[in-house]
Amino acid sequence: MPQERLRVRLELQSLAAIAGLDVDFACMPYRKREDGTIEMVAVVSGETLKKLKRKRSVSVEVLADAAAEAAEAAKQVSRTNRYADGSLPVARGLKR
Repeated sequence: MPQERLRVRLELQSLAAIAGLDVDFACMPYRKREDGTIEMVAVVSGETLKKLKRKRSVSVEVLADAAAEAAEAAKQVSRTNRYADGSLPVARGLKR
């Protein structure tokens, strides 16, 4: 069974609140608000989500299931040739 992965929005006082937890926010920027709290979007497992919800210093909002989002994005990708005659365009610098 694949592991559940969820995209969540976290609001926390400091990054120390998520130290030691499996929170993946490497490619997603986080911002520091005027009141000093940190807002970030991250991907976590179901087990980590339960641990985050128990913490008083962390506010959690579940945005989406990462696997469902990936499946939906894969459906949007066309695997057909968009050009009626089957040719592909050639860049101007490569024309002979």
